[in-house]
Amino acid sequence: SIRQKIEFEAEQPYLKLASVIKEPQYTKACSFYQSNEKQIQQTEKKLEEALKYQKKLHESLTHGRFSGCRHARVTSNLRIIYYVNNKVLRYVDLIAHDELDRS
Repeated sequence: SIRQKIEFEAEQPYLKLASVIKEPQYTKACSFYQSNEKQIQQTEKKLEEALKYQKKLHESLTHGRFSGCRHARVTSNLRIIYYVNNKVLRYVDLIAHDELDRS
């Protein structure tokens, strides 16, 4: 029925993903910010499983070297940079917010 279809679609994650890839730079940055490992993992899980758009997890970047990517807030000063293309989420980098502003 239409109601079942709507309920099913409402349960689908905002990002409909087939796979997730972590770029070498992202993995390297995660090692650098190892003290935030738990928060990074929690943020990854939230952004992958969120049922609707959330600015703190899915905000688009419109300028600088990461234009076309999205970012998720890990802490007040730490951002996960990623993009989604053809249902593939690709983690690109993990940077400090002030570095993002300078990019």
